Amino acid sequence: MAKGNEMKTQLMMGVGLLALLSSVQANAGDWRVATGLGSIYLDNEKHGYESARLDAYALDFQVIYAVSPLLELSVGYMEGVRGLVKQNNELIDVSVMYLDTHWKLSNGVIRPYGVVGVGKLDAKPEIGDQIASLRAGFGVAHELMDRLDLNFSYIATTASIQDAEMESMTSLGVVYTFE
Repeated sequence: MAKGNEMKTQLMMGVGLLALLSSVQANAGDWRVATGLGSIYLDNEKHGYESARLDAYALDFQVIYAVSPLLELSVGYMEGVRGLVKQNNELIDVSVMYLDTHWKLSNGVIRPYGVVGVGKLDAKPEIGDQIASLRAGFGVAHELMDRLDLNFSYIATTASIQDAEMESMTSLGVVYTFE
């Protein structure tokens, strides 16, 4: 029952944020969508995770709104496609919802940016408390075509599952800007 309410809360937060962003008077060029492949990394094997299998590979999806030429808001979701394996061969699937701000450092062909935000790690089967976490990192976008960019990001985070701290997430993908 609590799991269902938690899921509803997460869904409502995401829908509410998108509704708020869509109500803002914006040009089509202010909106971008991104997809990519990601990795979720746990810090070590001291909590029963196999040292060779600490990464959970994930698909990463984002909707990005440009508030100004140098500031963007991003709402995203990473869904694990291969989970973390404990020493007893138990498979743990992970996913992450997040809300980030991107602080662009340049508007050229190669655009580095800083990232600050919050996220929520979810694991199945449930393995302890999943809590909201702080996120901070950096990324770089490289223009491939007029509206298509190649993007890489590295995010350090404070999330944990059953005392195994999630140390970082990486993502490599493409970003499409609407005209």
